[in-house]
This record gives sequence, structure tokens and C-alpha cells, in this order.
Amino acid sequence: MLQTYNSPAVRLERDRSQSDVPYLAEVSSAERLAAVFGFIRRRFVTVLAVLPLTIGLAAVYLLTTTPLYQGTAEIITDTGNKVRVFQQPTILDPGNAAMIDSEIEVLKSDNFALSIIKNLHLTDDPEFVGSNSRASGLLSHLFRRASPKSDSEITQGVVLAFQKRLTVTRIGMTYVIEIGFKSTDPDRAAEIANAVADGFIVDQLEARYQTIRIATTWMQDRLNELRSQVSAADRAVIDYKAANNIVDTKNGGPISDQDLTALNSDLIKARADAVEAKARLDRLTQILNSANLDPADAKIGAVTDSLHNDVINKLRTQYLDLAQREAIYSARYGHDHLAVVNLRTQMAEISRSIVDELKQIAEAYRSDYGIATARQSSLEKSLASTVTGLQTTSKAAVELRQL
Repeated sequence: MLQTYNSPAVRLERDRSQSDVPYLAEVSSAERLAAVFGFIRRRFVTVLAVLPLTIGLAAVYLLTTTPLYQGTAEIITDTGNKVRVFQQPTILDPGNAAMIDSEIEVLKSDNFALSIIKNLHLTDDPEFVGSNSRASGLLSHLFRRASPKSDSEITQGVVLAFQKRLTVTRIGMTYVIEIGFKSTDPDRAAEIANAVADGFIVDQLEARYQTIRIATTWMQDRLNELRSQVSAADRAVIDYKAANNIVDTKNGGPISDQDLTALNSDLIKARADAVEAKARLDRLTQILNSANLDPADAKIGAVTDSLHNDVINKLRTQYLDLAQREAIYSARYGHDHLAVVNLRTQMAEISRSIVDELKQIAEAYRSDYGIATARQSSLEKSLASTVTGLQTTSKAAVELRQL
């Protein structure tokens, strides 16, 4: 046996000195197999002694260790806030990858584990409170502490056991997260894996709800604040208008503007009326001041016709009729005939009556003119006062617009 093992070695050593090829590269499979069997024959007793011990230990482990089953669940995160239906998983960009890693850390956190433990009452489950094998249970019974564990210690132990059995990984570079959980009961493993997935979804919804609730509360407070500011501004505007005598009309403009427009229109009309009354009075005064007032004169006739006075028109008609008869009688009977003299006397009386009537009309015109001038003066004063008030209001309107 020694010759069979050493002979190739000598040959290989000689070949190695003659060639640069490595030693192991020149050993054939048959030679390797022969070397293995040679080692077994030399250590046969040791192998026979170790093999039963190894088999025994394996049997003890299999008999004492409780088998574990793994339940898995998969969730897809919606980092873009969009539901992707019937789409292939896309490659994550760095920002989304960091978000997925953050969500995985949340699933592995103590707080999240505590929430699942409380929901499933795992602190009352012997699988998590105790041990998962009879051997470890025996060891813990032999070396257990004299004093019982507190609730916090029990909870912390359950959290550690829960986290050891929980696996959270991302599938490739997708948005899918795989959740795995190991348990001695396959149904329990599937239940806890699904509970972790459901808890993650509820946690995400709760986080979004809290975000919306906080934003809604802030917006409601802001709206209340703005409503108070608007009410205060409205009150300030009303108080300022009252203090500065600013009154808005239906069309939205201040009343002073409309007053100014109305006063301006009335003043223009009053001035026109005063001018017209002054013209009528001047014309009538000029007729009355003439030395020879002849009702038969065409100018006087035009004036009396424009007056539309029935008495004057009737007297002038009588005067013209008498003047026509006087001319006829004077030509027939002579200028000094009694009938002609009587006609001239009647004509003189009618002329005086016409003058008296014209004087009364002149007095009426003078009164109208006085009224027109007084109204004009009053409107001018009102207009001046309104302009002054409008200037003050305009200055106040600057601050009013700011309010």
C-alpha cells in the first residue's frame, strides 16, 4: 500500500521539477480516488467510532427539535400614489428605493412588532413565551431564574422571538415586498404573515389619515383665522365710512359722486333759466321804456304774440280795429271830427291797458328772474360744498381702499 501511494508521488515530484505545470493539475481522478480510499483504510477505526456518534446526535436533534413552517405574503407599495393595474414591476429609482428600504425597516421595527403581537395576543402564546423544542425547554427548566419575569421582560422576549422568525425582503428591484414568518404551526405562520401584511397596509392608511387630519385641522384653523380677519376688515370699513360720511349707492359708487353729477346738471339748467328770464325781462323793459308805445307796431306785435297773453292779444286786436276805423273816418270826415276823436280816445285807453298788462308781465318776469338767480346761487353754493366734501371723501377713499 505504501508503494502504491508513494510511487506516484515520486513520479509526480520528478515531473514537477521538469515542468512548470502545477502539481494538482497532473493528478488524475483515479489517483485521487485511490488516495481517498487509502486515507479511509488508514483511519478506518476512527471513522467507525465517529460515525455512530454523529448519527446519534442528528437523531437527537431531529427528535427534540420542533419543525418550523414558513408562511409568506407579498405586498406592493405605491410610492407614486398611483394604483398600477396590469403592469409589470418597474425598476426603482434611487428615491423610491430609499422609500422601499424605509418601509422594510418599519416592518422590522419594535413598534410594528408590538402592534402585531397585541393584535394577535402573542404574549399568551406558549410558542413565543416558551421555547420551540423539548431540549431547549428542558434546559430552560433546569436553569430557569428563581424569580418570575415581569410583563415588560415577557413582552421584550416575545418581540425578540417575533423578529427572529420574521423576514422582510424586497423582491429584486421591484415595488414588491415579501414577508415571511416561521412557526411550528403552518396555519399560524400563514396567519401571522398575513397579519403583518394587513398591519402594514393599515399603518400606511393610518399615516395618510393622520396626515390628512393634521392638514384638515390646520386648514380649518387657518380658515377660522381668515374669517375673523375678514370680519374685522368689514367692520373697519363700515366704521370708516360712517366716520367719513361715505355712503355707497346701488351702483357701487359713493353718493358724493352722484350728488356732484346731479348738482352740476341742476346748475346748468338753473343758469339757462336765469339767462332766459333775464332776456325776456330786458326785452319787455326795453319796450316799456320806449317813448312812443304803439301797439300797432310790428315789433310790439311780435313781442305780444310771443307772450301768449289773451288779454294783450284781445286788446291789441281791438286797438288795430279802432286804428283802421280812425284812418277811414279821418279820411272821410276830417281829422278833427268828433267820431275820429272818440276813436283816438278809445285807442289811447286800450294802449294804456296794454301798457299796464305789460308792466304786470314785466313784474312777473322780474320775479322769475329773481327766483332763477337765487336758485342758481344756491346751486353754486351747494356745488362748491359738494366739491369740498368730495375732495375730503376722495382723500378718505384712499385709506378706504386699503381697508
